[in-house]
This record gives sequence, structure tokens and C-alpha cells, in this order.
Amino acid sequence: MATHWAIDLGTSNTTICEDRSGRAHVVNLPELAKLEPVTQTPVMPSCVCVMDSGGGGSVLPFTTCNAKPT
Repeated sequence: MATHWAIDLGTSNTTICEDRSGRAHVVNLPELAKLEPVTQTPVMPSCVCVMDSGGGGSVLPFTTCNAKPT
């Protein structure tokens, strides 16, 4: 059976869901996500600032960044 993915790119937070068995569920990526306090849904920031070793930085949409936040 195919896996279907959905990404909710919100203004502040992003949520990723997958559907493998006919029921969608939120994917928890503990290295990147934190639990939203009210619903306990794993959410990630929608954008991050990536700094290079020279101190320069760029704000990127989170989905384009493969680096783990430190």
C-alpha cells in the first residue's frame, strides 16, 4: 500500500502527517519537533536561521534545511 504525506506549512509552525493504512497520523521527529502545549501535537518551526562558520546567516524555509538545530 502506498504512503501518502501531508505537510502543513504554517506561519509559525509546520506539521508533517503520513497515511499508510487509511488513517493519517502526525509524524514525530524528536530531534526537530517540540510538542504544542495544548494539543500535544509535534510541531517544528516553519523557518530557521542557518549560520555558517564565518558568522553569516540565512533564513530558510525549514523544509529546505537538512541540518539539525543545535
